[in-house]
Amino acid sequence: MTDAQGRAITYARISLTDQCNMRCQYCNPAGCSGADARPLLSAHAITRLARILATLGITKLRLTGGEPLLRADLADIAVALSHTDGIQTLALTTNGVLFAERAEELYRAGVRSVNISLDAVDDTIFSALTGFPSVRPVLLAIDRALACGYTVKVNAVICKGINESQIVPLAALAQNRPVSVRFIELMPLGFGKTLCGVRGSDVQSVLETAFGKSTPLAVTHSPARYVQFAHFCAPVGFISAVSNAFCVRCNRIRITSDGTLKTCLAYAHGLSLADMLSHASDAVIAAQIEQAVQKKPAGHQFFCADTDSSLAAETRTMVQIGG
Repeated sequence: MTDAQGRAITYARISLTDQCNMRCQYCNPAGCSGADARPLLSAHAITRLARILATLGITKLRLTGGEPLLRADLADIAVALSHTDGIQTLALTTNGVLFAERAEELYRAGVRSVNISLDAVDDTIFSALTGFPSVRPVLLAIDRALACGYTVKVNAVICKGINESQIVPLAALAQNRPVSVRFIELMPLGFGKTLCGVRGSDVQSVLETAFGKSTPLAVTHSPARYVQFAHFCAPVGFISAVSNAFCVRCNRIRITSDGTLKTCLAYAHGLSLADMLSHASDAVIAAQIEQAVQKKPAGHQFFCADTDSSLAAETRTMVQIGG
């Protein structure tokens, strides 16, 4: 499945819930999930949708939220998706709080890669950012994931005046562990508009002052630009969607927890799949998805008027869209 720009779409992110057990300042500070939210897709609907996506060339699925571990049937969903013909990789994004105690269960269910969101290793700063009292469960989740055999990445968002002091200690997680640490630029979506992010290049400068000159690694389909520091077990990445957009190699689509297909994070438009899943055939749904992907925008425009006036800016929060 390709879009109008010739990009092969092989990766889908599926949000399992818009609920979260953290109150991150840039995402969900008031615990909002929307009183008018539509029902979540059922496990059966998600499994069926994954089969359809696989026939269209999707080979990688990532389960997101909200916090996906709040979904009671997460393991059952993972088992079904990991056994879907054509799906080669099943991954999970989590804040890590509940992950350690379920790491072995989810590995047995077929999840092989986990991204753990972590914006501070200092308890005081972590609590101020997330509303959660301690970072220790998240650090435990990282070590437990490694012990189980997962591929592990840590995702960090740096906000000016809040957690800039955490840049070096966060990157240091990659010194002695095979954990890639990625610094993601704050995107001006939802509550992210109220804060000021730090450019990836500025984060890199801080790290090179602390750890010495880095060596660039080859560019891949990943949105991250990776570098290697001497004597680090794993690379450090920079996902710079604001200052250095990677849209030209975007290979992904998103499914929100209420069943809306989004082809670009920055825009509000989407295709509602929930109703179709209740009455339409697989062939009809597949055709609709292909049509929607053909209209995938060439790129996002966060801070200037888009040349296509039909593309309304996204106004929902990240917890509602799906991480």
